[in-house]
Parts: sequence; structure tokens; C-alpha cells
Amino acid sequence: RMTGKRAPFKQDGSGYAVRLKSVVYQHGGRLNQQQPVPVYVAGEEAAAAMPMLVDSGTTLLWLPGSVFYPLQRRIEEDISLTRRYDLTHPSLYCYLGNMTDVEAVSVTLGFGGGADLELFGTSLFFTDENLTEDWVCLAVAAGNRAILGVYPQRNINVGYDLSTMEIAFDRDQCDRV
Repeated sequence: RMTGKRAPFKQDGSGYAVRLKSVVYQHGGRLNQQQPVPVYVAGEEAAAAMPMLVDSGTTLLWLPGSVFYPLQRRIEEDISLTRRYDLTHPSLYCYLGNMTDVEAVSVTLGFGGGADLELFGTSLFFTDENLTEDWVCLAVAAGNRAILGVYPQRNINVGYDLSTMEIAFDRDQCDRV
């Protein structure tokens, strides 16, 4: 479905890429919400925006280290949970806690064309039911390039219009089966 906010995309190899113009962090509920904190803002020119591959075959949201680490530090300061290390996945930032502990965290990705995608809950964090302790892991990692994987696309209808080269993002509640 082509509903919701739209952003232009370009062919990038065998996939599609949108232009990431901003990453904004926010923490707090409706009554005690902090001011949004820009973590990454591209210049005024469209060419300054970072290409972000939209890839449902990739699990996480990948951001270059210059964007990821300041974002991760802000999140870690606000959630105040004990970090846990998964030696099989060293790029993951996991914490002793559960989804309730991180429900006030949100990150908004701003794309060229004016579309925004707010990530929170299961589009920003995930849990591993195979662990004996309660762990909650950040669904964002540091990488060589920006990639919008499947976790940040949870509960989002993502539509592609190949005739206009636009991608549409629309929040949609999907039931877990």
C-alpha cells in the first residue's frame, strides 16, 4: 500500500536507498518528555544526506559509527540498565532488563522528501526468549553504511512505487503470530 509519508529513493545496486537527513533521539513519556536531541543532521543540500539502504533481509538498523555511538551513549545514559555482553554477537548492545525498561526511548529517522520514521518499542529494541535472564537488546548497531533492516520496519507498512521512485512509510499494528 502506498499510504503514509513518502520519500524518494534511488536504485543502489540490487536494492533501494533513501536519503537519511537526520537522526533525532527522544526520551520520556507524554508527561515528562525531554526535548528532542539531534544526533545527526545533514546539511541543507540534498547531496549532503546519507544514503540508507532499505533492506528487509538485514535484521538491524545499521548506522555509521559517527552516528551510532553518540546515539547509543544517549540511550544508555537514560535507561540506566546494566550492560550484558553476548560473545556470539559482539556488535549488539544488550542490557539486563525488559521492554518496559526502554519504553520511553524513541529515535526518529528523517528522510529526504520530508518523511519521518519514528522507532520505538519493538522497532528499536528486541528480546531473546532463549536466554534465562531478562535481556533487552538495542536493534541498532555500528556499521560501514546506513541500512534500514527488518527490526526498524516492524509495525510499518513499507510501500514501493517504482513508477515515481517513492517509498511510503505508514505505521501499522501487526499482530504477532
